[in-house]
Amino acid sequence: MKIRRLETEEIVSVYHEYMERDFHTDELRPLNRILEPLQDGIYECTGMFDDGILTGYAFFVKLNKDYLLDYFAIVPDKRNQGYGSKYLALIEEYLKDSDSLLIEVENPLYATDEQSLVTMQRRKEFYLKNGCYETGVFVNLFGVEYEVLKSKNTKSYIQQEIKDLYRKHYRTTLPDKLYSKYVHVK
Repeated sequence: MKIRRLETEEIVSVYHEYMERDFHTDELRPLNRILEPLQDGIYECTGMFDDGILTGYAFFVKLNKDYLLDYFAIVPDKRNQGYGSKYLALIEEYLKDSDSLLIEVENPLYATDEQSLVTMQRRKEFYLKNGCYETGVFVNLFGVEYEVLKSKNTKSYIQQEIKDLYRKHYRTTLPDKLYSKYVHVK
């Protein structure tokens, strides 16, 4: 298995073939809000391949040596086979020279039903069992409540530094009007 950057045409294909199904409409950036920051060098899109076949994708907001995992998924026919953990380990290696990798997970405290609660808890547990840590930083992003985790390779930032770094990630990819209205770090 290997990880590599995706070309623009691959990103467009992944967006339409997978992301539009894998993520709720309220979680999914418009495609132009991926491609424009990509061209500006502040966004990076990777794929994990097994024998040349795409098994998963991870998209990041990138600020110097600090990363925010924006989207992470395994393609449907490869799920529940250990690919997620393998990909996360490859991401850790891929970003070994970075200063941080922040990760958003939906906050289970705000689940509206039992099925949502189970899904949110499962996602958070996936990151925790793979060596990520809670930061104590919570955000409301476009009306959705998230908790911010950090990867095991992240430098030892204090909570306020994580909040500031998180804000910077969104300030660079969102117009001021959208940022002010929809990004609330707690």
